Amino acid sequence: MLRNHSGERRLLVDPGCKELIQDFERVHWKSDPHGNALADIDKSDVKRSHLSDALGYMIAKEFGMRPKAGGRPGIMQ
Repeated sequence: MLRNHSGERRLLVDPGCKELIQDFERVHWKSDPHGNALADIDKSDVKRSHLSDALGYMIAKEFGMRPKAGGRPGIMQ
């Protein structure tokens, strides 16, 4: 929603949404001792990830999620 492969933007964030912007800038994946990204978000900063998570839920509800290849629309696999 923020920017697709074609560079199109379907969601704009107001500059006044400072905490949401900080989430986008600071939330990152956990990493192993070698610096490799893991599959979990680092939630060690209790102020981070809540707003971006909430926005993600709203986007999923309002715009739906694409089915995996071969799936049927409306059916999550």
